[in-house]
Amino acid sequence: PVSILSFSSDGRYLATGSHDGSVGVLDIQAKNIYHQFLGLHTAMIHKVSFSPDGKYIATASGDGSVCVLNVKEKSIYHRFEKLDPFYVFDAVFSLDGKYIATAQEDKTVKLLDVASKSIAHVFTDIHTSYIARIVFSPDGKYIATAASDKTITILNVEERSVYHQFVRIHQEMIYQVAFSPDGKYLATASGDKTSKILDIATKETLHHFQYIHFQSVLSVQFSPDGRYLATASEDHGVNLYDLSSFGINKE
Repeated sequence: PVSILSFSSDGRYLATGSHDGSVGVLDIQAKNIYHQFLGLHTAMIHKVSFSPDGKYIATASGDGSVCVLNVKEKSIYHRFEKLDPFYVFDAVFSLDGKYIATAQEDKTVKLLDVASKSIAHVFTDIHTSYIARIVFSPDGKYIATAASDKTITILNVEERSVYHQFVRIHQEMIYQVAFSPDGKYLATASGDKTSKILDIATKETLHHFQYIHFQSVLSVQFSPDGRYLATASEDHGVNLYDLSSFGINKE
């Protein structure tokens, strides 16, 4: 079965990651299979993501490795072997395509340099249990983590340091975080059935969306204009909020 999907930024290709460790690349215009990377990993693929220029695809797998694929050449550009003894849950490109950040079972974030095919930095001692998801801010300055220890860590990429930790900001694990398009805010999705909006500059909680779902909030996303916030839950529900009603991004 297919476990994850991702479009290239120009919408031409759709990458698929499978439980059997294979990656497929579909050509949307031609309506055919562009290429298949069979047996790429020895375990389930948790994430596939395109570089901003569409040149590469990064994979995150349960075999503890990350593969970087060259789309045009239909080849493996580089394999970062055994970054984790168990799982790599997420791998995302920075906005300039220079780095790939990983979210891992071993509670670390690794910053991978694409050009030099090396580990540029390892952020340690930032969580007490595994990191589920990771995201770059729109300007590439920060990385935000969503972890099972109920804590969010914001990392300063250039300074290789912790900018701030929202410690135990939820009562259950955090499944996902998302930056607003302007990078001012961070939204959370938690197993405690709630979502929060955090102010990056003031390091405070702007709003706590409570009693919005009957089960875990698994996903959260801002609209491209930053006016709306959407939450998706295990209860099969999707909620949409006009943030101006809460005094956020109010024109």
